[in-house]
Amino acid sequence: MQLVGSAIFQQGKIKHLKTVQAHPELHDSLLVFNNESATHEEILRAGEKYLLKLFKVPANTNTLNCHRYDVFRKTGASSKKEIKLSRLPPTVDLAKQHLFRVYLQVQLWRGKILNPLDWGWEKVDKKIIPIFTKKPPATDSLLSVISCACTKSCEKNCGCKKAGMRCSIICKNFQGTSCLNQQLICDDDDDDDVELYKDGQWTTSIDEDNE
Repeated sequence: MQLVGSAIFQQGKIKHLKTVQAHPELHDSLLVFNNESATHEEILRAGEKYLLKLFKVPANTNTLNCHRYDVFRKTGASSKKEIKLSRLPPTVDLAKQHLFRVYLQVQLWRGKILNPLDWGWEKVDKKIIPIFTKKPPATDSLLSVISCACTKSCEKNCGCKKAGMRCSIICKNFQGTSCLNQQLICDDDDDDDVELYKDGQWTTSIDEDNE
């Protein structure tokens, strides 16, 4: 059986080589890919450490998910075009499956035969295909997000408000608690309250009942 290794979108071989050369501190941790008895946790830990360097993640960000979130937020705030998720850094779950396949390929080169179903592959209709991720790339609310570029408090002319949506971190000048159109934070006891957008104002089902 012949397996073809996966690749990270828009990250060529030259960039990988330059990253390893520029960060000799990674060399020891990457040797785990040569270890025929390495665990999944060891491969993921070493691999994510390397990918943080590959994507030039700031030192104060220690996970791929956090970096992906930051890139998504900044990209959405600076562009009016649709955000292409394929151009974002990978999620931890997607990177994990890729790293497992890399480890499997290294072990095959070294003459060690491992079960591909344990290392990033699955059997579907009698075929072995790669597992890209077991989790969605983003929440549904982010996948269909509408953002605004308000410079003040997001009142009646806010693009999000006109669309009947709350402002979010993807908005260009999101003001957090200063934003008048931010998502309300409710206690668990308030789950039955349904927010409504009517006549330019946000209200809840309780407010409607009291009118």
